[in-house]
Amino acid sequence: MKKQAQYIVKYDLRLQFLSQKVQSYLFKECTIHGRVTIENIDAESEKFPPCMRHLHSILKSRHRLSHYARLYYSLFLKEIGMKLDDSITFWKQEYSKPHACTSICSHNWQSNEKKFVYSIRHMYGLEGSRRNYKTPDCSKICVGINF
Repeated sequence: MKKQAQYIVKYDLRLQFLSQKVQSYLFKECTIHGRVTIENIDAESEKFPPCMRHLHSILKSRHRLSHYARLYYSLFLKEIGMKLDDSITFWKQEYSKPHACTSICSHNWQSNEKKFVYSIRHMYGLEGSRRNYKTPDCSKICVGINF
């Protein structure tokens, strides 16, 4: 049923038109002015696309995200101008706090710092394959991750 609905949405010109209108409405306010820093990220998060605003909210309340949610949110922060050092500090602050989620959240900054720093540096293109990874759009993120 889900695949059939996705097929209809993808190929029905009327639904494509509506989808474009909704997306242009949702993302028209999504312009971040200046650089996002640790000091202003909470205020700037109000201007994020809905899926990123949601990830920010979950992170702030639970102090953890699932693997792909953390990956996509890190890439998004890079793309909107957060410097590498700020990103590392931001994730350190959040992942050093006691988490409020299920058993899938077993990582913490203290015991996994090298892994987290490597992962962040990799997303910034400074480790591993040195690729410039991009954040997928919200529609792909919402379908593909477990918050």
